[in-house]
Amino acid sequence: MLGSDRRHFNLSLLIFVIVCIILTLGIANVLPAYDLSVSSAFCHRVSSEPDDLLSRGCSGFPAASSHVMQLVRKLLLNMPPLIFIALLAEIARTGLFSTTVKAGTVRHQAQAAAAYLVSPILIVNVILKSMSGRPRPYETLPFGGRLTFVPAGDFSGACIDNCSFVSGEAAAAGWLLCLLPLINGKYQRAIRGGVIFISLLTPTLRVVMGGHFISDAVLGWLVGASAYPLVVVALAAIRYAGRRTVRSAT
Repeated sequence: MLGSDRRHFNLSLLIFVIVCIILTLGIANVLPAYDLSVSSAFCHRVSSEPDDLLSRGCSGFPAASSHVMQLVRKLLLNMPPLIFIALLAEIARTGLFSTTVKAGTVRHQAQAAAAYLVSPILIVNVILKSMSGRPRPYETLPFGGRLTFVPAGDFSGACIDNCSFVSGEAAAAGWLLCLLPLINGKYQRAIRGGVIFISLLTPTLRVVMGGHFISDAVLGWLVGASAYPLVVVALAAIRYAGRRTVRSAT
């Protein structure tokens, strides 16, 4: 793909994901009971009688107590940072020692690495999760917790730190999709299929285990998936602004 075509593609992809984020936030605020309904499907009910979703109708999430589920979750949790470290090592190897790898490949690898730092780390874990105030499902009254449920995007919740909005693990899993163009070779289809499966499984488990509402998982995944086009578009904008400055100075 040519440089200008690639930039236009990433801009279109970024706009599409932003629209999806806005729609997801809108649905989560217009229909907040949907978050509660999905989470209640995976909780342990204390009564078989129909109950108000804003009352204490559940007493925890059985999947969160499963040793197998916890093991799978830890494996998925550690995978993106390990891949990020491996990506940095590959950038160093190809940049310093390889004479056959094209400069464009190293640039794409560096942009993918930057995307991890920008989205799952900075936007999600540093900014949103520390400021949003949204309690996790198991912390809220309907699921045996002590905090009041608040919709996605409502920053008035009582959570103090490492809050539910949005899912950091889902964001890191969404970032894995940014690596798909870098996967080549004989088994690229199988590897890409595995990456996509892991990318979707991670946010699903967070909902099943009561760690996040479905809106947190979907939004986190979208933010992570948008990281690469965001970096590409931002760098293109910086280069364009730089050229404009040089031309105006001359």
